[in-house]
Amino acid sequence: MKKCIVSLLLLLPLSTSISAFAETTPLNLIKQRTALVVTDPQNDFLEQKGVAYGLFAENIKELDMITNIEKLLSTAKKHSMPVFISPHAYFEHDHSWENPGALQKKLLAFTAVP
Repeated sequence: MKKCIVSLLLLLPLSTSISAFAETTPLNLIKQRTALVVTDPQNDFLEQKGVAYGLFAENIKELDMITNIEKLLSTAKKHSMPVFISPHAYFEHDHSWENPGALQKKLLAFTAVP
């Protein structure tokens, strides 16, 4: 589960050893070709009142995910790096999937049909 969440939110520091490695290993980024992309940061997952929060709460806390997202965004801003947020939205056709997964069913149950 941790790997899935981390991949959704890019490379968040998972431990002190990784953070220490990152601090001593310079990245050779080409500024004109570098951006921060945050994929699908839904309140349903990240907010304590979100419908799917309970499924991810342990990982969110263990990884200090909210703080790490804030660090990513503030660092991008500090370096004038473009930031792209890839949002998720539900559409009418999403409610007619033939084989929705368990999580999809849970989220669709709380989503109004447009």
